[in-house]
Amino acid sequence: MKKNNINIILTSLLLCLLIVLLLGNKHFNKVPKEPNKYKEITIQNNKNKEDKNKNRDKNQPSSSFTWIDDDGLQLAIDRLLPLAKELDVKLTFAIITSRFGEEKFVSKDAVQEIYNEGFDIIDHGYAHDNDYRPTEMNEEELRKDLTKTKEIWEEMGIPSNHHVIPFGANTPTTEKVYYDYFDSAIMTSITKNDPEEGIGEPNYLPLRNYRIERISYNRSSLEYIKRQIDNAAKNNGWVIIYSHMAVDDYDEVMLV
Repeated sequence: MKKNNINIILTSLLLCLLIVLLLGNKHFNKVPKEPNKYKEITIQNNKNKEDKNKNRDKNQPSSSFTWIDDDGLQLAIDRLLPLAKELDVKLTFAIITSRFGEEKFVSKDAVQEIYNEGFDIIDHGYAHDNDYRPTEMNEEELRKDLTKTKEIWEEMGIPSNHHVIPFGANTPTTEKVYYDYFDSAIMTSITKNDPEEGIGEPNYLPLRNYRIERISYNRSSLEYIKRQIDNAAKNNGWVIIYSHMAVDDYDEVMLV
């Protein structure tokens, strides 16, 4: 019964994702790197662009939506991937490269297969150590970690242009390092000007490539997520939902 409830909830959320994808979509491997970190980039609508943009300036930005699941646990893949395929929705998986082959984590072969099927795979660091986070590393240690993770992706033939920051925190020092290694760095939730502080908000132009924000699936109400999607649709924003599907709590209220 519990498994069925979880599947129903995930199906409902992914149906929401499918609907908002009509507004636009964003694949991380198409986010360009800018010479300057905070330079504006255009979020282009890649879905039905020809029909929708017939009467619009071709350089006008449009809204986008992305769902990222963090860590690369096999249970998360088992829950999300079949639903995504059934609903024809593209998802993004952020993978910890030191965990390949470990119990409960996805294998290299499985990640390669997911990537070949057209889903986005992005980097989530090598160590991902709760007791030694990137913000606690010195610059040399962080560079060593990122060099290792990029070597693994290169060996697998999967682009590693984008990075989900382990534990989400970012500082001027870590941001400088991420700029040297990636085209973008994605944080967790840093909302400052909303009563529901800390659960995230959309990204708006000018897009800050190395401080990209996300909205928490687990800590946000479905009503809050819908409100942020509406705001993004009206203001050409980019909504990124993030989840840890293997460990997140599931609330049947999300069905409403």
